[in-house]
Amino acid sequence: MKHRISTWLIVFIGFVLVLSACNAVKLAIPTQEDANRGSQLFKGFGLTELNQGKALFETKCTVCHGLKDPTSKTPEKWKNLVDEMTKKANKKAGKVVITAEEQDLIAKYVLTMHTAVAPKK
Repeated sequence: MKHRISTWLIVFIGFVLVLSACNAVKLAIPTQEDANRGSQLFKGFGLTELNQGKALFETKCTVCHGLKDPTSKTPEKWKNLVDEMTKKANKKAGKVVITAEEQDLIAKYVLTMHTAVAPKK
């Protein structure tokens, strides 16, 4: 009986850890200040596009893995990673699931938010 309880306890703790890991990253809500920073990097890029990029990042990228903190990688690494992951997602699906326009918005979002202050947990 003790063995059965300890096994279930370990499974339960593992389940809780997995759930908490999936929700560990809380993305900052883009502000006008963020959009202003983004417009210095990308002509014509504003708060609307920044929010679209965030929404795509949250929905498209989490199909395969958990959210990543935009401040966790260098801009060069993000550029390569977004391109790499887009190709991988499209190949895995056997069709285009992330368009070039969506890829561009995701990349601009993470590159803009790369310098944002991480939200408090």
